[in-house]
Amino acid sequence: MSRFLLATWDGGGTIPPELGLAAELVARGHEVVVLSDDTVEAEALSAGATFTCWRRAPQARARDFDRALIRDWEVKNPLAQIRQVGDLLFFGPAALHAADLAEAIDEFAPDALIVDALLTGASAGAERSGLPTGRARESTRRSSLSVHTRSRQTLPSTTAPAPTRVKVTLRHRAPSPGVRPATPIATPFATSPAWPA
Repeated sequence: MSRFLLATWDGGGTIPPELGLAAELVARGHEVVVLSDDTVEAEALSAGATFTCWRRAPQARARDFDRALIRDWEVKNPLAQIRQVGDLLFFGPAALHAADLAEAIDEFAPDALIVDALLTGASAGAERSGLPTGRARESTRRSSLSVHTRSRQTLPSTTAPAPTRVKVTLRHRAPSPGVRPATPIATPFATSPAWPA
């Protein structure tokens, strides 16, 4: 059994597939800690994961109209919307995401990390940690979640190097707005000494 730390954000469509992956890992006997926005707590717990929220980094809260960080309905220009998301979530608070991730690593001592690919600061913090790390990337077109890693690190209990690339794909049913994480349909998961199965 391994402990995974999943760092994600409430981007609306990001949560069902990523928590589907968390639920599948829990079903396979692993521990999962979800680091995310406070709006994700109930769903993370229902997936069987432990939950902790971002402490310094801003919370996107995409499904909470009144507290949403990104208020794209107020910005009419598409390029201004992209800039808003970058400034408020992906790049502006990158150091805060990295600091929160480092704190969660110290608190929960995970064996491996899964970080949403759009959280650049958390990705930088994951790289700095030296832990095996996968980047989660959703695809609404294919209704899937892929986790990629290029880590050459090993878990503390092994001496074998990690594979050059591991791809995990989780296919899920389309989520309904405001309901629990999608049920996994198929979850091929790579097995290697450095990336826990």
